[in-house]
Amino acid sequence: MPLPGNILTPHNSSLRRAVAGTAAALRDKLDSPGLVQRAVLSDILSRNETSAYGTMYGFCHIRNPADFQMHVPVVTYEELTPWIERIAQGEQSILTAEPVVAFEETGGSIGGRKLIPYTIGGLAAFRCGLLPWLDDLFFHCNEIASGAFYWAISPACRTPSTTPGGVPIGLPNDAAYLGPEIGAAIIARLAVPPEAGTIADFDSWRDYTMRHLLACENLSMISVWSPTFLTELLEYAKQHRDKLAAAISESGNSARARHVASVLSQPSPDYAALWPQLRLISCWDHASARPVARRLRQQFPTVHVQGKGLLATEGLVTIPLTGYAFPVLALESAFFEFVDDNGRIWFADDMQENELYRLLMTTHSGLYRYDIGDMVAVRGFAGRTPMLEFVGRSNAASDLCGEKLTDSFVTRQLVLLDQNFAMLAPAIDSRPRGYVLLLDADAVSSEESKVLALRLDALLYDNPQYAYARRLGQLTAVTPVRCRTPAANWLEHRARSKGVRLGDVKLPSLHAGSDWMNWVRI
Repeated sequence: MPLPGNILTPHNSSLRRAVAGTAAALRDKLDSPGLVQRAVLSDILSRNETSAYGTMYGFCHIRNPADFQMHVPVVTYEELTPWIERIAQGEQSILTAEPVVAFEETGGSIGGRKLIPYTIGGLAAFRCGLLPWLDDLFFHCNEIASGAFYWAISPACRTPSTTPGGVPIGLPNDAAYLGPEIGAAIIARLAVPPEAGTIADFDSWRDYTMRHLLACENLSMISVWSPTFLTELLEYAKQHRDKLAAAISESGNSARARHVASVLSQPSPDYAALWPQLRLISCWDHASARPVARRLRQQFPTVHVQGKGLLATEGLVTIPLTGYAFPVLALESAFFEFVDDNGRIWFADDMQENELYRLLMTTHSGLYRYDIGDMVAVRGFAGRTPMLEFVGRSNAASDLCGEKLTDSFVTRQLVLLDQNFAMLAPAIDSRPRGYVLLLDADAVSSEESKVLALRLDALLYDNPQYAYARRLGQLTAVTPVRCRTPAANWLEHRARSKGVRLGDVKLPSLHAGSDWMNWVRI
C-alpha cells in the first residue's frame, strides 16, 4: 500500500454533523446526576428482566437503587465466570436478554485473561460518552476536524478468535464503539490504515505503523489509551529513522523523507515539527500514566495533551470536557456506585469532594454491581456531577509480611520520584524479603538508581505496616534494578503472553506478582 501524504476526505462535515449537539445535551444533564442515573438503571433492568440473571435476582420487582442494592449482590469477575462461560458456549439470554455480539479481552494490570461481554446496547452506551467528547473537541478546536487522525483503532498484534460457541473475541477495531456512520468516517481519515491490525508480529506492526504515521503531513489528532504506547513508537522512530525515511522516499515523497530524517536526527527531536497541524493528543494521564503524559507534554509543547478520563474495557466511566479541570462522570454510559473505606455505598448525586471510592458498575452488556477494581477520587463537581480522578487499582496489592502495599498507594509515592518509568515489584528469592524498584537503564545511572531506591524506601514508610516490617527486619530496603527498554518490553509481554490489546496496556506502579523476570532485561 502506498504511503499517504495529505489525507483529504468528504467525511469531515458528515463527522461533525453526526456528533453535533451531543456535548450540549450532556452538559444540560450535569445538574441532575441522580435523575439521569436512576433512568439508566431502570432502562438496564427493564431490558434484561427476562435473562437468567435478571430472573434469579428479580429485576422485574426492582423499583429504585435501594431495591437494587438489597436484591442484587456485588460481584467480581470470578463470581461471574460461570455465567460468562455459558455465554461463551453459545447459550442465549444469560446475563442479558439481548445477544452478546462479542467478548473483549482484558486482564487488568497484572492478572490473567478475562472475557467481557458486549451487546449492541452496551456499545451504544459507550457512544453516550464518546460522541459528546468528540463534539466538544470539534466545537472548541475546529482544526482537529479538518486533518487526519492517528487513532490506535486496530487490535494490534492479536489474532482473531472465537469462543467454543462461536462468539467473536475482540471487536474488529475501536471504530465499532462509535457506530457504523461515525466509525466509517473515522476510518476514512486514519493516517495508519486499519489493516495494521492484521499484523501479528510486534516488530512488523511497529514498522508498518510508523512508516504510515511519519508519511502523513496533515495529522491533526492522536488518540491512544496509554501514553507509553505513543512514547515507545516515537522512540522506535528515532532509533530507526534512516530505514523509515528510506521507505517514505521510495513511496515517491523524497522531500517528506528528508524532513523526517532531519527532525529525528536531533538529540531531542521536535516531534511537533513532524506534524505542524497536530492540535490534540488524547491519552490517559492519571495515576501511573501521569509521568509519561508529562513527558509527552514536554515533547509536544505546542500541542494540547488531554487526559482521556477513565475508559475501561468494562465500560466508559468519565470523559473530559472543555472548561473542567477533571473528567466528568459519563452519566448515561452505565449505572455507578461508589464504595468508601467504611464499606458505605454512595451514588453519583451524594458523593463527597476529595474522598476516595472503589468503583462498581452496572452496564447494558450484563455486568451488574461489578467491582471493576478501580479507585477514584472526587476532585470537584461539574454542576452537581462529580469530576473524578483515577488513582489506581484497588485489587492490585502485595503483602509479603503484612505490609499490604496497594497500587494506588505506590502510585502516589512513585510520582514523587519524577521518572518516566518506575515500577515496584517483589524481590525474587531475597532473604529477608523485600522489593525491587525497576528503572530505565537508559535514563538512570547506577548511582542515581541507588538514590532513587533509598528515597522510595523512605516514602513507603508512610504505610505504617511497611515501616513496622522494615524496623523489625522482616523487609529489606528497596533494591534498584536497571532494565533495558522496560516500557517496550512490558508492552510486548502483555500483548503476546496475556492477550491484552496492545493499545490498552497499562503500566502499573505495583507489579504484585513475582514473574517480572519474564519480561525484564536487566
